[in-house]
Amino acid sequence: MKVIFILLFISLTSLFGEHPSPEVCPIVKNDFNYYSNQKVELVIPSSFSLGKNQIEIKLSETKLPSGYNIVAFIDVEQFSSKDEPEVENGIPFASVEFDEKGKYELLLNVNLIYRSS
Repeated sequence: MKVIFILLFISLTSLFGEHPSPEVCPIVKNDFNYYSNQKVELVIPSSFSLGKNQIEIKLSETKLPSGYNIVAFIDVEQFSSKDEPEVENGIPFASVEFDEKGKYELLLNVNLIYRSS
């Protein structure tokens, strides 16, 4: 009898247990999918030079509803100079400043973020 109660308790607790949350909040799913699939165009200098170099990030949908933000980050993956180049992240403009000649590998991530108030 004790075993039956334990098995019954275990089976009932699984009904009320935590379920994994969906990847995207169902309230904003349609809008989020629409805004996350927009076209992103990068305007990069034809050749980088010493000093500050500007990168423009153009989005097909520039006006976003309340709660949506676009964030861009430039990561310096590899560099052959002594010092890592200085990066200023931003939208629609970001910049990379090189102090010396060398080989650099940059990675640009453009992310759509939704945060309700």
